[in-house]
Amino acid sequence: MDAVSSTTRSATAGRPSFDAELKAVTLAREQGELITLKAAEAMIVAALQEPVMILRQLPELGRDPEEQQRLAAFLNSVLEAMRSGAASACSSGGPTSCS
Repeated sequence: MDAVSSTTRSATAGRPSFDAELKAVTLAREQGELITLKAAEAMIVAALQEPVMILRQLPELGRDPEEQQRLAAFLNSVLEAMRSGAASACSSGGPTSCS
């Protein structure tokens, strides 16, 4: 019985702290200091979309087939680094594990 009352006391003791933290987060979100995960994702997609489209045109700028292949390899390296970075962030338990 003593263990149950101890657990109950611990849970209720932390409640005011949790409520205060919840209010602080809600206020920060309302004031624009915090954004949702979906909003952050949309911002990242919007920021990267045009640069990726430009990068995809890079191989066409090669003066000969050899240079085009080197530029294509560079493009693929950049895109793979971006994919790898995103996958690494997700696998490390990042934002909701990037579902």
